[in-house]
Amino acid sequence: MTKEKIFYFNLYIGVFILIASELLLLLNVPFVKNWFFCLSWWSYILIIDSLNFRKRKTSQLYSSLKDFLFMAFISVFLWLIFEIFNLRLKNWSYHNLPANLPERWTGYFIGFATVIPALMETALFIEGLLKINTSKFSIKVTKNLIIISILIGFLLIFLFLSFPKQFFAFVWLCFIFLIPPFNYILKNDDFFSDLEKGYPGRIISWLIAGLIAGFFWEFWNNWALSRWRYNIPYFNFLKVFEMPILGFLGFPPFALEVFSIYQFIFFIRKKIEKYILLKWILFFILLLFYTFCFSLIDRFTLLE
Repeated sequence: MTKEKIFYFNLYIGVFILIASELLLLLNVPFVKNWFFCLSWWSYILIIDSLNFRKRKTSQLYSSLKDFLFMAFISVFLWLIFEIFNLRLKNWSYHNLPANLPERWTGYFIGFATVIPALMETALFIEGLLKINTSKFSIKVTKNLIIISILIGFLLIFLFLSFPKQFFAFVWLCFIFLIPPFNYILKNDDFFSDLEKGYPGRIISWLIAGLIAGFFWEFWNNWALSRWRYNIPYFNFLKVFEMPILGFLGFPPFALEVFSIYQFIFFIRKKIEKYILLKWILFFILLLFYTFCFSLIDRFTLLE
């Protein structure tokens, strides 16, 4: 079987895993009840990657397995930033996770590793469907705009860390202002350059991808035994699955944050590509960071 046929066939593998997981969940199979969220998301990623390949003749997995694995690995780091913020915000908690520590931490890693790939694949799929051309509207990115944007980003972080009950929602906005200016300064591809070129397609695609991913995050979480629950000030009402309905407004800007942070990290990776020793040092530092954060989640966010 050629490489191209494998990526066509991945659609059926993903659909099979997803349907099988749903059926085994209904039959109360213990392993699937604990791992349903991970099984659902990785089968979804396989499906959407195959759809992207069918439409574009390339995809994230097809173009570079190495880049895809890096994306998944760094996705854990990205989500742990928000887990650290949640230690202060206390907006969500985890329940019914496996008692066995190696299994639980493996679940953290595999689950958190889906964030960037899922959003990236979905955004590329949406962008291919919309085919939005450049518009007449554009924004000139000036030095003052860059400074103001960075200051707003830091201000939002200060506000939600200092007054978590009043400004908790700013965690889903701060990096939109903070990271793109640095990407622009570094001439790294990001939304600021899109705005300057008058191309809204990628921004719109990522906003929609955030909403789609948010729906499936909550939908599959609602069916799983191992799940999270929310405790959001003021807006903790009219829940759709576990999420208060107004909470869905946070998913589109979160998607933009994910893209900008990943673009920044990927830029750093390219810059240090030839420094083998430095890459391995950073790799082990990240593993230590993951271990430390997993222990914090166990202590402060995991509830029985």
